[in-house]
Amino acid sequence: MPEGSEPAAGGPVPPNTPPQNQSPGIELVSPEQIFAETDTQTPVQPGTWTQRAGMRLAAGVGSLGAVVTLAILTRWIWMSWGIPNPTISSSLKAEDVDALLKNYKTLHDEAFQSASQMFDAIVVKALLPVFTSILGYIFGARSTSDSNSQ
Repeated sequence: MPEGSEPAAGGPVPPNTPPQNQSPGIELVSPEQIFAETDTQTPVQPGTWTQRAGMRLAAGVGSLGAVVTLAILTRWIWMSWGIPNPTISSSLKAEDVDALLKNYKTLHDEAFQSASQMFDAIVVKALLPVFTSILGYIFGARSTSDSNSQ
């Protein structure tokens, strides 16, 4: 390709061409250059089968926790929107307004309490301990295998 000409849109880009969004004066460094400068001769080793399985299991439990949290949050929003707003007119007595507002607050508190107890029972007391024990095993197994290999 002649000097100063641009490749056609969608065409191949020469290997030493910097990306279009790169700022001038910033040098691109390849992974090979990084390994050469740090005198690292061995590449990064993947985890053992057990560690990889533990990571998949931890990702699954973490994802399940996120889905359950979103479901509980959605249920709480749904229940809160289902509570009708009280209409207070000037013809109501002060005691009736007070009772109406207390009932409204009680309904909102019940909706929140239900969601809070469900989150506590499912996520905090069941999924979170499982998740942390899986992560503890993964990182404990990694540090044990690292100390054995040295």
